[in-house]
Amino acid sequence: LNEVTSNVLVWLLPPGDTAPLMLSVANAASFLSDGVSPGAIITLFGLNLGPKTPAGPLVDGSIINTNVAGTRVLVDGTPASIIYLQSDQITAVTPNGRIGAQNALLQIEANGQRSNPLSIAAAATTPGVFTANATGIGQGLIINQDGSLNSPARPAERGSRVFLYASGLGETDSQAKPLAVLWIRLGNASPQLEVTSSKTAFPGLLQLVVQIPQQSETGDSVPIELAAGDQRSQAGVTIAII
Repeated sequence: LNEVTSNVLVWLLPPGDTAPLMLSVANAASFLSDGVSPGAIITLFGLNLGPKTPAGPLVDGSIINTNVAGTRVLVDGTPASIIYLQSDQITAVTPNGRIGAQNALLQIEANGQRSNPLSIAAAATTPGVFTANATGIGQGLIINQDGSLNSPARPAERGSRVFLYASGLGETDSQAKPLAVLWIRLGNASPQLEVTSSKTAFPGLLQLVVQIPQQSETGDSVPIELAAGDQRSQAGVTIAII
């Protein structure tokens, strides 16, 4: 939501109404509104979703709380873990379990008041690759084997390993690894792929370890395509390879 859009939408609410209003939901990695899947990081947009001052997660041991500053996100009635919260945006992680048969019902509860429900298409997977500019398009958020951030100025060498980050890969096992079959393509090559749980405290964020083939094409913007089950990640994500 930009400032102009938010100002216009305020007129949709009666004066003084503090009830949360949910407008849209997107994959936090791809920014596509193509549905929700188990254990996926999603971003919800609306009004009166939480405090004006942004709030982060409240970590209880290894579990991220489902109630932050009096706000909850409900997915088919089950609370989701909240990563980030402010008045017009929430980033949360859907529960790691089957979501709906065809649609999932999302609703926000803020300080005892519930928002309008949104019915969103449910899927087994909704793969998305995080990008460096956090828009879902362009240079991927990729760490080279030497620890540097991948970019045209710091390309990855063929034969080396890189680390990229994704979400929406579906239900996971007890080791936080996806149950769905995964594959990845870098340009014209299909390299080996290993999935590890995230090094951060956030559930739903998966680290993918990719061995770049010696025969891989090179360039500043080699396309990346990730698949989980029968779903593929967003177009337009790239990696720099030398």
